[in-house]
Amino acid sequence: MIETTKKETENYLVLQLNGEPDFNDIEPLVQEWIQIASDTQHHIALDLGNLNNIPNFFSAPIVQLNNLMTSLGKKLILINVQSNFKFILKVAKIDQLFEFAASIDALKKVAPTQNANVIDDTNEFPVISDVMQKDNS
Repeated sequence: MIETTKKETENYLVLQLNGEPDFNDIEPLVQEWIQIASDTQHHIALDLGNLNNIPNFFSAPIVQLNNLMTSLGKKLILINVQSNFKFILKVAKIDQLFEFAASIDALKKVAPTQNANVIDDTNEFPVISDVMQKDNS
């Protein structure tokens, strides 16, 4: 079961997710996120740091939320992303859809118009295309 805690900062609505994702959580979670995204004037920062064992299927609702935010002219920033889930996003080649920040504190240091990838210091895994380019050199 996943619980969502909301906290507003100056530029962002931080959604902190807690618990362990289950497939049955997806539909209610997506509906909750649609409502939140539609109601807020802020960009959304999705804090994944308190989720246990994030499964592959959890990337789908995050992509849905990102698409919704983009259509509303807002940004979605992923923060506190566990290295194993970030690796899943990279292998699926959907990591490029997202902006990442190492923490809520790091997010506060950057304006929402700047690229949050600049403050991401959690890149434990090389991007597969980078590895392939080095091998071809």
